[in-house]
Amino acid sequence: MCLAAEKDGRYDVIANDAGDFVTPTIFGVLDGESLVGLSAKQLRGRKPASVAVDSKGRIGSNDLSGFSIEDNGKDNTVSVEKVHTQFYKYMKTIAMNFLGSEDVAQCDTVITVPLDFSKKQREIVKKCAISAGFNVTQVISEVAAATLAYDVSQESHDPTEKCLVYQCGGTSLTCSVVSVSGGMISVMNSLKKDIGGDEVTEILIGMIAQEFIRKYKADPRESKRGKMKLKLNADNVKHILSTLDNSNCYIESLHEGIDFNANISRSRFDSEFGKILQRFIDPIDEVLAPTGLKASDISKVILCGGTSKIPKLQRGISALFENAEILSAINPDEVIAMGAAKQASLLPEDYNDKSELNENVALRALNYDIVFTSSAVESGNGNANEPIVLISRNNPIPVRRSYHNFVMTGNDSISVKVFLRASNQEMKELIELTLTELESQDAKPSLSAHIHRDGGIHIALKENVTNKCDQLTLPAPTPSPASPSS
Repeated sequence: MCLAAEKDGRYDVIANDAGDFVTPTIFGVLDGESLVGLSAKQLRGRKPASVAVDSKGRIGSNDLSGFSIEDNGKDNTVSVEKVHTQFYKYMKTIAMNFLGSEDVAQCDTVITVPLDFSKKQREIVKKCAISAGFNVTQVISEVAAATLAYDVSQESHDPTEKCLVYQCGGTSLTCSVVSVSGGMISVMNSLKKDIGGDEVTEILIGMIAQEFIRKYKADPRESKRGKMKLKLNADNVKHILSTLDNSNCYIESLHEGIDFNANISRSRFDSEFGKILQRFIDPIDEVLAPTGLKASDISKVILCGGTSKIPKLQRGISALFENAEILSAINPDEVIAMGAAKQASLLPEDYNDKSELNENVALRALNYDIVFTSSAVESGNGNANEPIVLISRNNPIPVRRSYHNFVMTGNDSISVKVFLRASNQEMKELIELTLTELESQDAKPSLSAHIHRDGGIHIALKENVTNKCDQLTLPAPTPSPASPSS
């Protein structure tokens, strides 16, 4: 489980108390105390009967019979809803440390669920989050959140753009074909397979066990405790090999008191993973077939879930989509949380997650253009001084737009002037943003504007290679750039 928040125009994934950005959805009980996340995962290695995993999967399969959890020699039944609520309570603690207790209670919260969740299943998840103390204003699908994370709907210039969301977690793989038209997102087809990171972990368990057998002529998988230790350490090796070429694996007292130490190389892992790689690729063709689309029709592929970080899998997907942009700049573990945070920041103040809108709620629209000029970009008539529209008037707010097509042409600096332009074409300069000492060959500047629901404006010029940024947040201009619109 992952948590992200918007603060002062920035979107951040929030670390838990262990410093990790992703919290394992494992719940445990030890001596009457509830454990969540890393502590529960560690307990699983010692007392697997004292932990519960995959509460979301239970909700998705309509299995609400409860978990049997052993504590102090006694078996206790804990409801699926209670276990899932504990995860949200832990997330709330993380949010409070980042935002403050009062801010969490007042903040709009968007939570995500799998695309195939029914209305009843969505309500169960929402109830758990509300019980934990979150002010839940909307429940969206994980597929929608993934597209929001990369601003696919807002930055698309193709009226009929087609994207693929490739979401591969621990127990399942979901491929979804998404159509983006006029800023609206629709799912054309989705396919879910019962394959994921657990299969990859099993490969590593086998590799580590075979190395142990070769050295000590004994199989550590013969005992439940040994097998659980193998699983926990294989999971860790899997994550490390997603970023490094080698991973050391040390397991204390793995089998019959023997401490085990081994080095696993990515090349050796790739060789073994290659034997099942096609099982992770085939669902892409299966999900495309009913839509009548080919891989060449897909312009963007969004990678989500920890398993999609595996380099060999990413290369396999890239080979299939030669003409598509593979979006992996955001950590795939964090994509869905980032999308939910962006959605929460864009919801109107009076929004509620119901199909019928309140008749008294008026939509607010921008009554100014947000335009900019820069020598690093030319308008359609070749004039660098001609203003380029970043956000046009009559756009509903809140709204966010970005511009990426700057041309550095050997320059190591960039300057951008941003203006408000009224309907009579009168312009008022807001800010001049400047970045200097850039690596001109690789520099990729982008300009973004975020109009908040109260009319406040956040403008940022950022260079994505060095992460240099010049930005400013302004209150609502006078006259306000927003007015009610029906």
